[in-house]
Amino acid sequence: MIWNSISIKKIEDNDCEFFKKFSVKYSMVMFASLMKLNIFEKISLEELENYIKEKEKHSKIEMKEIEAFFLGIGLEIETSVLKEEREFSLKNIYNDQFKGKNILEIFEVISNIEEFISLFIIVEDSLLNFLNTKGKKTKKNFKIIENLFKLLEEENKKNKFLEKISDKTYLRNLENLEKLWDFLRKIRNLIAHSYGIMNEKNIKKINEMIGEIISMLDFPTLTLLSDMDSLLNPWEGIPERDDIINRPILKENYIIPFDSITCRFFRNFFIYFMESLNETFKS
Repeated sequence: MIWNSISIKKIEDNDCEFFKKFSVKYSMVMFASLMKLNIFEKISLEELENYIKEKEKHSKIEMKEIEAFFLGIGLEIETSVLKEEREFSLKNIYNDQFKGKNILEIFEVISNIEEFISLFIIVEDSLLNFLNTKGKKTKKNFKIIENLFKLLEEENKKNKFLEKISDKTYLRNLENLEKLWDFLRKIRNLIAHSYGIMNEKNIKKINEMIGEIISMLDFPTLTLLSDMDSLLNPWEGIPERDDIINRPILKENYIIPFDSITCRFFRNFFIYFMESLNETFKS
């Protein structure tokens, strides 16, 4: 679940329609994510700053050209924007949270957040459409897992689904899936409402939920995670041990430190969840 996989099961003719559509959307999300990271890894800070300056310069020229065009036809743009001193500066992101970080490390956090939210949206949308086609009208997103469980029970597919998903993930029962989905929804809502910036209430709840997720994992996975700088690291708050990599401490008014290990962990879950559901219901 923590390997850096981007692949998805090859589409077959008898696959469910929701899975075929999900596969296309997934490919688009990952294409954008990988392209951005690939380009960013090859650019220096100086090149990036020069690029931003050129974009700013072009924007100002374009604004003046538009103003001149309207004046030429006897119209005037009434806005203070044309007279203001305006800028876009990278120094604005070097706040307390990112002191000592290079620009690629900062971009990685932002890119991970954007990848996660995009994947969550397409999975959520695929599940809603699937449930609706099965007669489980689901208007409220928080009812998705509840209605999925009802469908599995009614169609006598619960055991088959658990067999499929437990073969690919650490999930062994529907309760585990529900807890993980609740955690993903919590992260999604945090990002959607505050771009991942946490308050005291968020931090307490997220730490509790991370603990629940970690408790589901098997020993080999925990062993790997214990040596990684990740939100899912089982070690927490042992500052006197410099031989241990601790889980990042969540801080109020900081963006949730969405590391690449956590991002790939959730990405793999999304893939295996949808694949398992497809294998359960395909003809």
